[in-house]
Amino acid sequence: MWNAKNSEIEDLHHIFSSNVIAQSPLGKKLGREGMQATNIHWSQAFPDMALSNISIETYDNTVVAEWTSKG
Repeated sequence: MWNAKNSEIEDLHHIFSSNVIAQSPLGKKLGREGMQATNIHWSQAFPDMALSNISIETYDNTVVAEWTSKG
């Protein structure tokens, strides 16, 4: 999503749960709309941003993703 520079809400339905929590220096954002807003803000601030070293772990009903980004 980030590397492709795609922040369409329809695509977020395929990637994230409706109760996703995005925690970043922008603060805590809830839901797909919050994830979309976070993606738009970061993409506008760093148009050449790219993610790498993506790590995804699951803990019962929780999925945690961590990555490295440069821009």
